[in-house]
Amino acid sequence: MSGAKTTQGAALSVMRTAATQAFCIAREARRGHSMLRERASVAKVAHRDAVRCYARGDYANARRRALDSLAYSVGVSSKIYQNAEGTK
Repeated sequence: MSGAKTTQGAALSVMRTAATQAFCIAREARRGHSMLRERASVAKVAHRDAVRCYARGDYANARRRALDSLAYSVGVSSKIYQNAEGTK
């Protein structure tokens, strides 16, 4: 996405997807999947950063951090991540 300006809507779209996936991985981690606990924690931190960036009007970094959250939640090879990454 180099050179293109990230819109508020594009950032919000990726953030919604990231929030949903972070919730899902956290739920699985609570069910006893210990390998997921660290990933869930990092995904949550990245999503919080995305929300803070969004609140400041920094939509490019909000989108980037939401993608980071998704990468920890579902992985970069996931269709969910790839669809979100394509949202400009």
